[in-house]
Amino acid sequence: MALNWRGGQRGLLVAIIARPAAQTTPREVALKYAVEHAESLGVKPTDMTNLAVTSEYRSAHNQVTHVNLGQRRNGLEVFTGHVTINVNRESRVVFAGGSLVRGINDPVAGAELDAVEAVEAAAATVSARW
Repeated sequence: MALNWRGGQRGLLVAIIARPAAQTTPREVALKYAVEHAESLGVKPTDMTNLAVTSEYRSAHNQVTHVNLGQRRNGLEVFTGHVTINVNRESRVVFAGGSLVRGINDPVAGAELDAVEAVEAAAATVSARW
């Protein structure tokens, strides 16, 4: 955009528009909090590497967003591996709690079975009970 300046000189007006900092979503806040506060949630940081958001909703009366996270191992949901993290409208965590599985990503020695071995082991267990 060309402007006339005093003295008849012409110059170019350069406007620098400051964009507001990218807004952090409650989901992002919750995931970051879970990883950074793994020990206070009763697990190791390595237990938090495969978290998935299982649900998220905002309470109308106080604008707190409730983010529910679940642990996963090998792409499968871990039964009882859940935590709820509540984030207020200022992107601050106001509550975090749940029941997570400690050591979920630790290597398991001797527990690997192929499909046939797994079926045979299950059948042996069932027939032993009858």
